[in-house]
Amino acid sequence: MAKPDGYKYMVVRTSNAKLPQVAAFLQTIWHELAPNLPYRGFLQSDLIEKELRMAQGFKSIAFFKPLLLCYFQRQVYLHKFH
Repeated sequence: MAKPDGYKYMVVRTSNAKLPQVAAFLQTIWHELAPNLPYRGFLQSDLIEKELRMAQGFKSIAFFKPLLLCYFQRQVYLHKFH
């Protein structure tokens, strides 16, 4: 088990109705315990959404990269031999 100095994240489950109060409470406690460190609270749903957007971006890159390579190879070929 990690020692307290090695802790990086804390997971909290709450209802949507209590989310603003819980977030405010966590931020207040954080600033009492670690006043010189920024509070970086986030929702797991936001993290998942970000990962899905990144995955979609990588799919787009994987699709268009071969098309761009073909285009540039063709341009080089046309420039070289014509």
